[in-house]
Amino acid sequence: MAKLTNYEVGERLGIDFTHASMLKTGRRLPSARLLVELWDKFNLSGDDLLGAYKAGRPAFATYMQEMVFTAPDEDPAPETPEPGK
Repeated sequence: MAKLTNYEVGERLGIDFTHASMLKTGRRLPSARLLVELWDKFNLSGDDLLGAYKAGRPAFATYMQEMVFTAPDEDPAPETPEPGK
């Protein structure tokens, strides 16, 4: 899993990197608009996203760190056959 920076998450969501950092550390909860953006841009489960939101800032921060600030590694390039095989 690749780690996304506050800048990268902020850029995807249309927010400042400091706002992304506050979401990541639990200092802030997202607005309704931002919840929709998170769900849409990161293909998150609506039930899990809302569950983390309802559980409060520490739970939401953990969810953000696990589901948003990590991204699946890129698919490796397809192997090219060696000449003569």
